[in-house]
Amino acid sequence: MRRTRRPHDILIFKRHRAIAKKVILAAKQQSCRHYCTSMNNNTTLPMVWRTITKFSGSPTFTRIPQLEQNGIRANNNQHKANVLGNQFQAVSSSSDYPKPSQETSRPCMETFAQPPLRLGHATHESMLSSQWMN
Repeated sequence: MRRTRRPHDILIFKRHRAIAKKVILAAKQQSCRHYCTSMNNNTTLPMVWRTITKFSGSPTFTRIPQLEQNGIRANNNQHKANVLGNQFQAVSSSSDYPKPSQETSRPCMETFAQPPLRLGHATHESMLSSQWMN
């Protein structure tokens, strides 16, 4: 249909799409009927609600993995920020580039070199405030 764009091909596509929708709807209805007839007095209420949720198509809860660095989990926001900062610093370092590129960028990198960020430390906060004041 996309290649030819002929009206006849478009009609055939729409007809097949309508048939596919009817088949899918019939299968859903049959599945629901089968489930409803399989319920009895031994079916638990949580099982019923879980199935209803699946039928409704609402999104399920997915767990977000916890941040870890060297096998230690980041528990508070400060530790999470430090883990993310260290990871971004490691990924964006120039050690992954080829040697010729490292040698040409070394003078530039030395002028902008900073110590690793540690949020919440008094020395870092005073360093930032002194940089902004000057």
